[in-house]
Amino acid sequence: MSNAPLSSAAPVEFSRPARTNVIPHDSLTNQPGPATGPGPIPQPDFPRASNGGPVAPGKRVEQKKHEKVAAIFMAAEDLLLAHGYHATTIDRIAKQAGVSVGTVYVYFKSKERLCLALLEKALETQERYLLEAIDPAEDPIATLRRLGSAYLRFFLDHPRLFRLLMFLEHGGLDRGDPRGDPAMRAYDRRTERLLQVLSSQIIEGIHRGTLREVDPGRAARFLWGSWTGVIGLTNRVGPTRVRIEDLPHTLELGVDIVLGGFLRHTERSD
Repeated sequence: MSNAPLSSAAPVEFSRPARTNVIPHDSLTNQPGPATGPGPIPQPDFPRASNGGPVAPGKRVEQKKHEKVAAIFMAAEDLLLAHGYHATTIDRIAKQAGVSVGTVYVYFKSKERLCLALLEKALETQERYLLEAIDPAEDPIATLRRLGSAYLRFFLDHPRLFRLLMFLEHGGLDRGDPRGDPAMRAYDRRTERLLQVLSSQIIEGIHRGTLREVDPGRAARFLWGSWTGVIGLTNRVGPTRVRIEDLPHTLELGVDIVLGGFLRHTERSD
């Protein structure tokens, strides 16, 4: 993630979201339940003839393209999570996707670009969950709590995308110099936007006098890291492991501790 300061981030207006439960009723094991958030990533809108007849040749070509890209994404995701970054080659991705190696390179210039595209897909989904949790009329402290719940729902609904983000951000992807790579710059801008969602709420709380004056960018990164770290403990074994059904209470406790440090003394004493 970019380390650029977020202190100047301005609050952004978002539409009021529909409220949903954090954990489905049947999530009693260490497995995610059915979707409760915005839902799965929209799939390509494959063309269909309105009269039920054959699709025009140009649309058939476009449909084939969407299908091949979707197959490449799925194969890359499976292989990366199962075997790691370095063991996942373009050859293996092409074989599992049922396409030629040249076809993969037609759509993605390199394995790094393919991984960045996967990250973009995961971040886009994560961002939708967070933005739908924003309520401009709500108190910033309440909104920060809702953002934590939204992050949790993203994980429960899309555990593979969460794992992919953690794996590629902390695992194998060689970032190189992002200034020379437009795809990496675009990825960094999106991650910065996610931090700005938190930062803008902290800034609003400071303006309202409910939060003490802290560096919004550093506070946002710490809060984000806390959520990510606790959710990531579900993949651990041993004493540090957090079970799925314990996540809401664990995250709520953590938010209480972190926000308690942000509150002004007058707010903490109430």
